[in-house]
Amino acid sequence: MSAPLEVNSQSFGGVYTLNKGLSDNLDEVLRIQGMGWAKRKIITSATPTLYIKHFKDSDGREHVQSIQEGPVGLKGNSEERVLNGERVQQESPAFGPVVHSIRRASIDDIDCGWQKEAWSPDTIENGFIIARLEGDTSKGAKSWITSQVWGYSVDFPDGNRRHVRKIHVKGHDGEVANCRLVYDYKGPNTKA
Repeated sequence: MSAPLEVNSQSFGGVYTLNKGLSDNLDEVLRIQGMGWAKRKIITSATPTLYIKHFKDSDGREHVQSIQEGPVGLKGNSEERVLNGERVQQESPAFGPVVHSIRRASIDDIDCGWQKEAWSPDTIENGFIIARLEGDTSKGAKSWITSQVWGYSVDFPDGNRRHVRKIHVKGHDGEVANCRLVYDYKGPNTKA
């Protein structure tokens, strides 16, 4: 189902399922992030569903609450983040000690040229979400940095509008990988 225009980077709550046929393989990104082969194979064989709630609290701070239902054998991921750009330390079940931040951005704020391409006009107008995740070297993790740009695109053979996350990762030894994850909109989120 094509995501309706009222579901956009200013209001993107909903239920989304990974479209594996339109998405790139995530294996190389996960490998550079230090994830072992067995866990990578489980994750990349799955078709996760995201339940996203996007809202402002009473202080006007913007939040993204996400529940991910994934493969059998791996616990689903649940997180809530404030879109304020603050760096937050966390213990990730998948990656160990990490530092993450998430914020609003315009196309001019995107560093990687590949992440600037093929967005829908409404995404360019409304702006993007940039999520950054890195290994927390102060707690013994390897140094790697991942930048995700979230928005919507219609750059598909069927012309449907879909939620897209463009991922750029740089490893401790300078290795780089890019990956595009494409999510089909399934409808409003009544779960989160």
